[in-house]
Amino acid sequence: MNTSSNKRIIYGILFINAIAIFISCFATAQTTYYVDIARPDNSGAGTSWAAAKKDLQVAINIASSGDQIWVKAGTYLPTHDPFANTTPSNNRDKVFSLKNGVTIYGGFAGTETLLSQRNVRSNVTILSGDLGVVNTVNDNAYHVVLSVNCTNATRLDGFSIMKGYAVAVSGSGITVGGRRIERFKGGGVSNYYSATTFANCIITENSADCTDTGDDSWGAGMDCYLSTSSIENCSFAGNSFLMGGGSFGVFGAGISIIGSGTTINKCLFYSNSSGSGFLDGSRGGALYLVGTATITNSVFYNNTASNGAALSMGGAADNTSAITNCSFVNNTSLYAGTAYSGFSKSQFRNCVFWNNSPTITSIPGRNEIYSQETMIANQPTFTNCIIRDATGAPIAVTNTTVINSLNGNPLFVSQADGDGLDNIWGTGDDGLRLQCASPAIGAGTGVTPTDDLLNLSRTTTIDIGAYEGGYTSSSFNSISSVNTTVQLVQNATGVTHYSDCSNDLVEVQSGGACTIGGTVTAKVWIETVQPSNYVKRHYEITPQQNTTTATGRVTLYFRQQEFADFNAVNTIKLPTGPADAAGIANIHIEKRGGTSSNGTGLPETYSGTIQTINNAALAISWNAAAARWEISFDVTGFSGFFVKTQVSILPLQLLRFSGNSVASCNQLQWQTADERNTKEFLIEKSVDGIAFHSLATRPAAGSGNNQYQYNDCSIASGKTFYRLKLIDNDGRFSYSSILSIDNSARLSLSIHPNPAKDLVLISSSDVSLIKTSVSVTDAAGRLVIQQVIGSFPHSLDIEKLPAGLYHLHFSNGETLKMVKEK
Repeated sequence: MNTSSNKRIIYGILFINAIAIFISCFATAQTTYYVDIARPDNSGAGTSWAAAKKDLQVAINIASSGDQIWVKAGTYLPTHDPFANTTPSNNRDKVFSLKNGVTIYGGFAGTETLLSQRNVRSNVTILSGDLGVVNTVNDNAYHVVLSVNCTNATRLDGFSIMKGYAVAVSGSGITVGGRRIERFKGGGVSNYYSATTFANCIITENSADCTDTGDDSWGAGMDCYLSTSSIENCSFAGNSFLMGGGSFGVFGAGISIIGSGTTINKCLFYSNSSGSGFLDGSRGGALYLVGTATITNSVFYNNTASNGAALSMGGAADNTSAITNCSFVNNTSLYAGTAYSGFSKSQFRNCVFWNNSPTITSIPGRNEIYSQETMIANQPTFTNCIIRDATGAPIAVTNTTVINSLNGNPLFVSQADGDGLDNIWGTGDDGLRLQCASPAIGAGTGVTPTDDLLNLSRTTTIDIGAYEGGYTSSSFNSISSVNTTVQLVQNATGVTHYSDCSNDLVEVQSGGACTIGGTVTAKVWIETVQPSNYVKRHYEITPQQNTTTATGRVTLYFRQQEFADFNAVNTIKLPTGPADAAGIANIHIEKRGGTSSNGTGLPETYSGTIQTINNAALAISWNAAAARWEISFDVTGFSGFFVKTQVSILPLQLLRFSGNSVASCNQLQWQTADERNTKEFLIEKSVDGIAFHSLATRPAAGSGNNQYQYNDCSIASGKTFYRLKLIDNDGRFSYSSILSIDNSARLSLSIHPNPAKDLVLISSSDVSLIKTSVSVTDAAGRLVIQQVIGSFPHSLDIEKLPAGLYHLHFSNGETLKMVKEK
């Protein structure tokens, strides 16, 4: 064959291969599918918002690995079981079944063209298990989301996952992908043998329980079994084992993890409850872990369980979990070890354990942490932590290794209000942020995350806990900054002047415009007027390099008016880096007095030492007692410097918001701590606690501690909900907590028979009591049963309880006594 023939054959093969590659790439190109609950049906192709699918599972079923699904805000119910049946024999087997390699995103308004345009917080996208009769849990889906045999190319991002009800008898389950999925585990998410990523999700109001004593129940919120998933920026809130006595034991109301490889980062675990269990008790109100996991930058707050309200761990020497920069606060258990209980060789680093309290069995020095491992080599280690009830010097906890740790108050901004004034976790006003004087600041160590729960950068000297840095800013305590460039230039005659005198923050101390008296001296007034709602001012001075440099002495004058409003502490910060400091020498700080407006008054009596520092960084503080401050320094080899001004806005401070029914009116009262930045209060009203409307406005009385009262006489029988909208002088606002006032007669509940042996019926003629919870405690105050009433009469199984006196506590405030016979 000749050469030209060979070339033609080769070119032909290359062309065919190119066509094949093009077709292959085209065939496997990523497709984005769209879902909108407002669509009439699923007839659209699903490839645009205008032709979106109505049902999420329909979109999942047609998607292939590598595809994305975008879901518009709304509430979605599962429509298929794991085998794609729309009418399964058991309707509660319907579930959102994830598909391997498919990424699913919620949080869309329905107009976006880029993933970055979505807003998860504003466009709430709910995956709900509330099948059948709305708000009746007994017919809810066993699991809301099912992930089986999925790789890490699978992702669920931006959803609220709620109202799964994994409650069934032992042995009840189905087999999916060769894996046995039990119906009494994983009410919110059942995650088996998977590496699925869960991000920006809220897992809430899910339940689980085995209704007999044949088996344990795991993971009311999420059950991770032999999985290696990543869980990022998620919240686990209000998940519980409702029956609280049916299962042999209940483990991990928030999440249960069995096996190694799961990572948790920037997650919130709060208000999860593990009930009591029947024989084996309850463990891990927030998290139960047997295996090895990595947990970072997370908060465990206000969770409850019999044992280990925050963490319960097993696995002994095989559990080498790493828990770094987490905060464990205000959790409650029946027994000691409220923050940590169990057997593990875990490593805790830079964590806070504070106010985690047992209610029945208190063991000094072990209330926060109860390690049951007596073998030293297999005990957990706590390094650079704050542990409230650790004892000794150095501090120690039984059956653990404690290194370089503290037991002093971490000084949270508001320990009692974890989510802050805006009632939203993960925002700048979170109560578990640190005060500037906290001993946790700069006390961390070791390999650490680069940022914190709020995505704020960690500093070189890392702080302890989930939050980095002192509490300096939020949406209601914000920082505004203005940069002023002071440019020093020598003219032809050697006179130093400003290259720009137009900036309002800079004025010349003497001489004509842009002219400084003397050839090497620049004097600068910092003249900004501090607004009445500002409480703190901070200046940073940074040298600026340029081709033209100046040498001489610079003096900054700070007038008294800068600090007169609140007698607040103000700061000035000179260069921090060696390269910057090399250009500044002979820093001189002096408090001056007199009445002259241009700062020429003689120095007043000064009890301190005038500070002079050469080539070094300096931070000073002062208060309004000084008439003015003069700060001067020599400059060499740079053309100017920045004066960066920061002002902190006083946060709105509400001390109390309460109310009661008086005659035919509801009387609201509230009290403030400081109103210097408060403009007015907007009183809002609701009949359902969800949709509020404006009722009245009250102007703020001014600075100081003030009390207010408002009477609402346009009320109807039943509950009325109120909240305050606090509006500041700049138009920003925050909300108080929601207040509920019941104007109806005391709701009537009854039980019979009483005494009883095996079954008690709870009755009421008031249907508004449906969804009321009932908690049963024994004579010692221990919780033995916890349930939600789905209908009347409601059956309460007490057969397994020992004989004796019990109390039934209802969430509407009523308490009834019950006698259990032998």
